[in-house]
Amino acid sequence: MAQAKSTNPNEFILPDLGEGVHEAELIKWRVAVGDRVNEHDILAEMETDKALVEVPSPRTGVIKSLHGSEGEILNVGNVLVEYEGEGGGATAPDTPPQNTPAQSTPATQPKPEADAPEEPRGRGHRGRAGRRGAGGALGG
Repeated sequence: MAQAKSTNPNEFILPDLGEGVHEAELIKWRVAVGDRVNEHDILAEMETDKALVEVPSPRTGVIKSLHGSEGEILNVGNVLVEYEGEGGGATAPDTPPQNTPAQSTPATQPKPEADAPEEPRGRGHRGRAGRRGAGGALGG
């Protein structure tokens, strides 16, 4: 989803929710003023003429204000949410970082064990099994 930018890092502008969509109905707020949210947490459910869309938070922060009431039609490009304090999405020092699957998995995949059996190879032309190379299963 494309995202409009604001010069104020504490403002989140309602992004373009689909090709050619200029407005959306606010169906339900999933956050409240004072809530601490993480990047990608769902802020609101919006309905366009094409689909019901969950709008994720672009950053970590505390919600300062919500712009719009449930049932209201909001225009793309207007402020949807304001965050408290400094922008930029840094986690507050008193909040321990959460483990995510990306953080808990190793950076590289383990190599297969050396004594693992290899796939059987054919014995015929170019590694393919001939009529008799497959144990005579093809007749002969």
